[in-house]
Amino acid sequence: MATLALKGVIYLGDRHFVTRFIDSNKKIWCNDGITTGEICEPTGSLGEISEKDLKKMENATAVMAIYTAQ
Repeated sequence: MATLALKGVIYLGDRHFVTRFIDSNKKIWCNDGITTGEICEPTGSLGEISEKDLKKMENATAVMAIYTAQ
């Protein structure tokens, strides 16, 4: 049995996609290409956000989660 680690979440809202990426230190980075362009902004760490809050990002709803095997 493999253990999976959450590495990203893709959200859909306001007719475009936004993302959250989780790095190897569990730091969360957000990107909304319309407002941030190519820049990802740090927004805390995985241990600081609830599962409920991971399902939403501003006005966007999670549509895909990305996992990797540890």
